[in-house]
Amino acid sequence: EKICEMSSIWRDERWDDGDYSNFRMSLRQGMKYQYVDDLSPWPSYNATNNAVLTEEDEEGPIVTPIRDWALEEHSENGRYYADYDLEVGKRYFFRTTTGYQTFYEFEVEYDDERGGMFVDDDHREACSGEEEMSDDEGIEMLDEFLSEFSSVAWGQGSSADLRLPILSPPGDDYTVLAMAQVGEGENTTMVSAWGSEITLPNPGPPEMENLTLSFSPSNPLPNDIVQVTATDEGGLPVEGLSFTVVKNNQTLVALVSNDYGQVEFAIPNGTIIVRASGGNYYPAELTIVVTDSGSTIDNGTLPSDVDGDGVDDSVDDCPNTPAGTTVDTTGCAIVIPSSDTDGDGVDDSVDNCPNTPPGTTVDAVGCEDNSGTTNNMDADGDGVNDIMDICPNTPSGTTVDFIGCAISEEIDETDETDETDNTGTASADDGQLVSTTMIMAIITGLILASIGVAVLVLFRRRQSDDWNYEEDVMFDSPDRPAPNMTGEMMDGYEVIEYPQGTNAWWYRDNETGHWMEWT
Repeated sequence: EKICEMSSIWRDERWDDGDYSNFRMSLRQGMKYQYVDDLSPWPSYNATNNAVLTEEDEEGPIVTPIRDWALEEHSENGRYYADYDLEVGKRYFFRTTTGYQTFYEFEVEYDDERGGMFVDDDHREACSGEEEMSDDEGIEMLDEFLSEFSSVAWGQGSSADLRLPILSPPGDDYTVLAMAQVGEGENTTMVSAWGSEITLPNPGPPEMENLTLSFSPSNPLPNDIVQVTATDEGGLPVEGLSFTVVKNNQTLVALVSNDYGQVEFAIPNGTIIVRASGGNYYPAELTIVVTDSGSTIDNGTLPSDVDGDGVDDSVDDCPNTPAGTTVDTTGCAIVIPSSDTDGDGVDDSVDNCPNTPPGTTVDAVGCEDNSGTTNNMDADGDGVNDIMDICPNTPSGTTVDFIGCAISEEIDETDETDETDNTGTASADDGQLVSTTMIMAIITGLILASIGVAVLVLFRRRQSDDWNYEEDVMFDSPDRPAPNMTGEMMDGYEVIEYPQGTNAWWYRDNETGHWMEWT
């Protein structure tokens, strides 16, 4: 917190021993942002004989106070004050000769609505550390500031090997500051950045690698959006690299490569230099001549990488790899074979229960399914699912009908010519037949009702959707381009018209590699 000298003036009419005064001024020390009654130790401060009020200008006649500067009695914050008799319409200049060097000017005005006399500037603060520096003091401060750096490097595309102070212990963190100039002349701007690093104990010398740059499209025209991919010696993309695009010694673009080692920018007409640097990599640079007929480099055409997998098209065996796919040195996807240790049909990569016993019904994450469903249960083992089993406790080995009840094998030995009147009697088999018939009738009714509801739903949906079976999507060709189809680059996107001649355009999603409709 800064310590300030605070000056105030307000109207305060007094008669002291017959002397009239109409304004009181005060001086005290205080914190800039919060009030502090006791700050120990306070800087030595005494306003007596250190405050001067003049009129007309800074060197004008001194205005003598009616009551001279003195420490206020019983003051808890060390306030000094003095009383003055000031005149309306005059301009006054106030300054102190304390260590704060407070200075301001004010004018006494009169307004009936404000109750009489008042001043146009009634408060001022002067704080420590706010004094203006001379040019020599500024240069001295800058020299002192730069002397704290262990390493300094400056220049287009330059880099510095950071050196830590002697005896810097491992594990300490240190700060890296960077400043860069963008543009030249009146268009020059400065950008800055900082970062934090942790020291390592006795790190070995860095192993430097070469960078490879490839472009998409391979023959861009002026103002086309190009995608540049940087890969290391193993063909892997390098993120966090610094890319600059320079024309006529002027930096047009400054970018940082993303997770796929890529940057995008609009390529200008003329001769440009694309530079990539950073990390433990040797800087890579390409000088490109861009004309209305295309782009070339010294030894021919640009190195291209249409699918952006980091493998140059000249050696890419799979030139249409979807974006984000991990590839090998030939540009083809690296396939990791699936594994299922417990044989439950769920891959080990997502199996939360990798040792499920054989035959266990599992859910989507490979754990036993205890949802309580009985769709495949048959408690009495008669071959009829429990949901349809009217007789769920049939003895083992019993021959049952389709609803799970026993079929009687008893033969009626009654002579067909027996004239015995059996009217009014019924066997157990007759009762079971009636029961079976009723159940069959109920089931048949439920099935017919379900069919009726389904037909009604389909009929209403057909009316609301106005179906046209001749245009049903089931009989159409695929409604989007296949992932392995190749389009053309436009404004940084790979696009394709599909089907040809329909003016329906699609663009490839860089995250998924699928074609998305351009609406």
